[in-house]
Amino acid sequence: MIKTFKSDYPIVIFFTLLALIVFRTPLWISEVPVLQLELKWLVIGEKLSEGGFLYKDLLTTLEPLSAGVYWLLNLISGRTVLSLRIIATILVLVQALLISIIIRKRKSFEKVGYLPSLIYVLLTSVSWEFNTLSPQLMGSTFLIISLNFIFNMPSEKNADYQIFYSGLCVGVATLFYFPYITFLALVWFSMALYRSDNLRELLLVVVGFICPVACISLYYFFNGCFLDFISFFSPADVPQNYSFKPSYQLIIFILGIPLLFFLILFNYLRRNFYNSTMHVKNCRQIFLFWIFVSLISLLWIRKIYLIDFFILFVPFSVLIAFGLSIFRNYWKAEGLFVILFLSIIAINVLMLHSSFVKSYAKSNDYIISYSPLPETMYGKKIMVLSDNVLFYLHNRLATPYFDWSLINRDFSKLNNYQTIYVIYQRIMSDMPELVVDENNLFESFLVKAPLIDGYFVKIPGTVIYRRINFLHNQKKQKRKFQHKDTKKH
Repeated sequence: MIKTFKSDYPIVIFFTLLALIVFRTPLWISEVPVLQLELKWLVIGEKLSEGGFLYKDLLTTLEPLSAGVYWLLNLISGRTVLSLRIIATILVLVQALLISIIIRKRKSFEKVGYLPSLIYVLLTSVSWEFNTLSPQLMGSTFLIISLNFIFNMPSEKNADYQIFYSGLCVGVATLFYFPYITFLALVWFSMALYRSDNLRELLLVVVGFICPVACISLYYFFNGCFLDFISFFSPADVPQNYSFKPSYQLIIFILGIPLLFFLILFNYLRRNFYNSTMHVKNCRQIFLFWIFVSLISLLWIRKIYLIDFFILFVPFSVLIAFGLSIFRNYWKAEGLFVILFLSIIAINVLMLHSSFVKSYAKSNDYIISYSPLPETMYGKKIMVLSDNVLFYLHNRLATPYFDWSLINRDFSKLNNYQTIYVIYQRIMSDMPELVVDENNLFESFLVKAPLIDGYFVKIPGTVIYRRINFLHNQKKQKRKFQHKDTKKH
């Protein structure tokens, strides 16, 4: 197997596709759970396809280019999870081939052929969570493309274009997934290895990074929501408290096998470090620094999901493939690969068919289990004032309020009349049929905003408000007061 994929024949591309089909088949034929994150992305795409404007008619912290992709997919295929998984599979194949093509073209490692592609396909199939079109997956595509310009720096006397485009790729990746901004450090580190310390070239990376961000900023500026774009898209500070979804134990269990094989082969690579050329040594250091930058990017994330570790598969696949390719004992290398292959399959089977894992993921608000609303409330436009996205399973989003952190930010300032007026305008702009008020925020708001109080009535014994006819409610209130006056007389 290893010998076949180390070759440079084009037929190996077909074998890579075949390997992807083999690895992903259990995910297609089994009943794969739907992530709550996937439901969020689909709701965002649906809202934007209805004519909503990101950061103005839809308050979310999702990055603009990722939101644009979900909007486009909703226009093409509607609100379906299948479209996310089909595009994700295609994109993984493209990324796998890009990694091998870039390494072969720039001669970053010797005698690896398309083996990094095979390892990458295998690692990204370690669990069904990676089989979806996430912002992390889309953004990592441009980080892989940036490697082409980084590895081309030493071959050019005037590497301005390579430096500029490497920064540009990081800028585009950041617009898909903001924590990838830390990969600017990777470009600067690569320049320190390949180029002399030149302030002009360091600033050229920043110019390349700013170009796509500036274009998006101008788009929102001319549409009157530039400040919303800045405040929602870019986190103001590093979170103080972190949480893991579904749990750090499950994350360690899933990533443990790839990490173990990386450490085994890294020890072998370390012992053979001085037997390589200077270019290969530098490439190896770049991929090791990639791992460090990937872990630093997690500092921007308050809720760390398993899918946030997706970017680690790029350096893991390259370094594992290189370690297997230079292994002196052919049968030991093949044996290690077979063990890795069987371990990935075993983890997949366990994740798909273990009732304990599924129940644990459900209890940690990670996968979708059921809709909390009865069937009589399906197909409604609703506003949910909590972080429970399950209410949107059979319903559509009304009002711009969607992200819980932004909801809590506004509804925690009900002593401010300007905030009350802003909330009132946003609710009236897209009036919901139902309001789910699990945290009693809407109840507090109605006390402060009597103008909107006549539009909603609370369903007894629930946390749900139902919209009613305003004039009908006025007449009902009038009869109520008349009845009280009659009793007094």
